[in-house]
Amino acid sequence: MRGFRNIILATLIALAGGSCFEQPEFSNIPVIEFESLTYKRVNNVDSLILRISFTDGDGDLGLAEDDQDNTCQIIKRERIGSTNEFEDQICLNNKLYALILDSNKRHILIDKNQSCNFNSLCYNSKFFPTKEIALNTYSFITYKDRRTNPEFASLPSIDKPFNCTNWEITTRNNVADTLFFNLNENHINFEYELLVKNPDNTFTPFDFNRELPSCLSPPIPGGRFQILYSDRPGSPLEGEINYRIGSPALRFILGLKVLKFKVWVRDRALNKSLPVYSNEFSLN
Repeated sequence: MRGFRNIILATLIALAGGSCFEQPEFSNIPVIEFESLTYKRVNNVDSLILRISFTDGDGDLGLAEDDQDNTCQIIKRERIGSTNEFEDQICLNNKLYALILDSNKRHILIDKNQSCNFNSLCYNSKFFPTKEIALNTYSFITYKDRRTNPEFASLPSIDKPFNCTNWEITTRNNVADTLFFNLNENHINFEYELLVKNPDNTFTPFDFNRELPSCLSPPIPGGRFQILYSDRPGSPLEGEINYRIGSPALRFILGLKVLKFKVWVRDRALNKSLPVYSNEFSLN
């Protein structure tokens, strides 16, 4: 998002699993604790720095560079009819899909109308569902479909925040078009909500994509940290993650609001930690 910059840094405090040390008994599901929240304003830039600590029993925290755009676990390959061509298939939310990567690395899904019980590990950012336009012929779902086809009338409008989270404006065959997609939350492994306190003392997530003039990148608040330790797979890990949100307009946008952070992380097996919360704070 223009004007906002996110920086994430993960470091190891201790590494167990060598021959000279007794391995600690950490859960294989990441466990995190909120350590501190710091506000700074330097050179007219506001920064919020979140620091959490973590433990992980099997050390599968972090995502590799090649997970950035096009990694999705194929569970099987099926012959297409009686041809010599094959399709890759993945399982998402216990539904089976054929997966196609186009020249723009879009992850295009064709619903096979079958259930499955082994969900694929996918780290790409978006999935593009399709509609069948003829026998075994499929096409993107467009905003025109939403306007003219009752089957797609329930899709969200292109108004904010859905222009950030569900619609991609592109050019196909020299013609502008707007394609529907679903975000993949597993594209990032550090995720947060910025909660705003209401008059009745409840909290509501601040919707960056709705409230700000441009979209978050990625559209889900959070980011990625790299694989922390690959020399000894399966070793328990303990460390810290520092996440910085910076913008010249941060204080102006959040003003007198009473806020707190909700934070969680996800490992490569897609195990999600329980969320942790900061204390309440304001930037006034």
